[in-house]
Amino acid sequence: MHSLAEKISELARTKNLFPGTTKVVVAVSGGIDSMVLLDLLAHPGLSLRDRLVVAHFNHQLRGEESDADAVFVEQAANALGLSFELGRGDTGERAAELG
Repeated sequence: MHSLAEKISELARTKNLFPGTTKVVVAVSGGIDSMVLLDLLAHPGLSLRDRLVVAHFNHQLRGEESDADAVFVEQAANALGLSFELGRGDTGERAAELG
């Protein structure tokens, strides 16, 4: 039986999901689903490592826990040798401003 990563690699190849040399940005929250997605996209069979960018947005809703999520995702990106981009914003404050 083929692994999930192998099946995704085959699908990406046959459907030309990641054409050319454009960057592929994967949004990663640090939860199990996005971490599995990151692991699958970083699989060598996809040959995306040189153009895969890990993005995380810290909504600052859970204080230190939100900061810890950002650090966790950055460490995961670094462990995989991938580029990392971090955004942050106080979405609770912004929501209050907008009513």
